[in-house]
Amino acid sequence: MNVLVVDDNEANLLFAAEVLREQGWNVQEASGGFDAMMQLDVEDFDLIVADIRMPHLSGEKLLEWVSSDGRFANTHVIACTAHAQPDEAQALLRAGFDRVLLKPVKSAELIKACESCRTRPPRHSAHMPA
Repeated sequence: MNVLVVDDNEANLLFAAEVLREQGWNVQEASGGFDAMMQLDVEDFDLIVADIRMPHLSGEKLLEWVSSDGRFANTHVIACTAHAQPDEAQALLRAGFDRVLLKPVKSAELIKACESCRTRPPRHSAHMPA
């Protein structure tokens, strides 16, 4: 599985990337939303694990961009956030995230969420017919 991990916090970024590499997955790192967009323009990813609260381009804005581009119709997106109350987590799911993980994320939770995306059908862009 080809995974892009996006987080402006270096410790969180390195933790998630290392956990997923230990699963044998190809993992790239992006230090923010704009960095992620640049990488998505040149490489295909099966999964994006994105922080929500990042300066300049939030995880929600990154999801909007991904959802508006048909190239990413088969790309799953997991949200990671330290600030989601249950209603906020539900709003993130309604916005189109495949899963929501609350920080601090545990290794087993991250692996389980990523594995569940592997078995789900492709998500469809909000701007494309299903």
